Amino acid sequence: MENVQQAILNRDRVFIRTMSTGNLNAVRASTHLYNMPHEVDRLIASVRHIAANPTDYM
Repeated sequence: MENVQQAILNRDRVFIRTMSTGNLNAVRASTHLYNMPHEVDRLIASVRHIAANPTDYM
């Protein structure tokens, strides 16, 4: 999932964490009170882009 993490960071400057506990190979995004709606929208746009173009990130 490092490729997804790096793609989101490069594309929209949003940092998310990778998780590799046990058999889990995932990324995790956590928001908080100080995150602005436009920041969350950027993350969602990145996830949608990667989901629509999965072969670009394998």
